[in-house]
Amino acid sequence: FTSSDGELLAHACRAARGAAVIGARTWGGVLSMEDVEIVSGPGGTLSLPAAQLLAADGTAALENVGVVPDVPLAPVPPSRPGAATGSADPHLDAAIAHLMRQMGLAGAS
Repeated sequence: FTSSDGELLAHACRAARGAAVIGARTWGGVLSMEDVEIVSGPGGTLSLPAAQLLAADGTAALENVGVVPDVPLAPVPPSRPGAATGSADPHLDAAIAHLMRQMGLAGAS
């Protein structure tokens, strides 16, 4: 479950030569917000979009879309990371298996 700077990191990894994004699609929340006081006192603040962050190619492709991984995996509930597969971290296991295949190591699944 990723948003904000985590989205940008995933996108930067995707844009980098040779990097793969592994896991679930990111949330798609990258707008920079700024609080503006419109009335003095409690409840008098309004949050407004202050900046839109662009993808490496100059498009606004991340907001409400997120980063689609190269190796998609179903999200794992944070309260039960190993419940579905018996693995302590199925996303880490998938990332290691992907790297092993990329390196051409025998026995990689």
